[in-house]
Amino acid sequence: MDRISWFWSSAPYQGSEYLAENPDVRTFDPVDRVAAVRWFLPKERTLRWYFDPGLVNAERDQTQPSLDLFLRADDGVWDPEDWGGIMQGLGRDGLDLSNAQYLEIWVNDGVPDLNLRRGKLHIDFGYINEDGFWPVDPDGNLVVGGFEREDGIVDGMPDGVFVAPEEDIGLDGDEYGPQKFDAAYEINGDNPYPGINGTARNGREDNEDLNGDYRLNTDNGYFTVTIDLKDSDALVDVVSDYDDVQELVNGNIAWRQYRIPLVTLDSVSMGAAPKLETVTHIRIWYEDSNPGGRTSTTLQLAGLRFGLSN
Repeated sequence: MDRISWFWSSAPYQGSEYLAENPDVRTFDPVDRVAAVRWFLPKERTLRWYFDPGLVNAERDQTQPSLDLFLRADDGVWDPEDWGGIMQGLGRDGLDLSNAQYLEIWVNDGVPDLNLRRGKLHIDFGYINEDGFWPVDPDGNLVVGGFEREDGIVDGMPDGVFVAPEEDIGLDGDEYGPQKFDAAYEINGDNPYPGINGTARNGREDNEDLNGDYRLNTDNGYFTVTIDLKDSDALVDVVSDYDDVQELVNGNIAWRQYRIPLVTLDSVSMGAAPKLETVTHIRIWYEDSNPGGRTSTTLQLAGLRFGLSN
């Protein structure tokens, strides 16, 4: 759940089996990605007892690594096709998950009331299109499909050598623009952390080559699982499964652990076939097709792992 390991998500697709069984004609295109997609370490510590209220003494105050994903539709309406997410590369050779039996993740959507929960969290893994940063042209249109990188951004000639600070000017080439890095929680009345994922003057080389193979991968061949935050059965639902959790309810803390068997995987194949033996990327994204959705949502994520059944 390290912040700098993640990047803006490329446009996702729903699984082929799901589409065959459901009359869902929504597409999650680049223009439908919500304006604010931010990921950061939580401002307040995530304590271990949030996951296990039965802990006592010093164990209660120990912390659990987690990541916040903040999404906001700045037009004031969360439309059914709106979405937002993050992704990361897992190395050019990828991970071999052929022996994995389940995917596990903890999620806190800040909604203790089961009746008020909404939206779906999708987790994709395999070969995934890396094109997730889309500059805006002079006419205000997104530039999709380009290999965005800071190496060579000054003279247009990438040479494989990142020269700082000259080339550390952001993937949009404007070191004073919206990509300027800033670790402040609030900037000009906007929060949380509007500049935390900025690529300009952040002290490192940024590019869309997420798995480190020196090119922009544009094929899609991945497995996908969907967690309905209202209806999917959780392995653990802390505010429902434990007693004496009023403090969590009052604080809008509602951690759930989901465990998805990999025998039920759906898949997407567009240019590549998904292979559990070679998983080079992972993506987490959220959508909400129900009317009257919140214009913003914050999801806390923790404990993402693939595992073997006991």
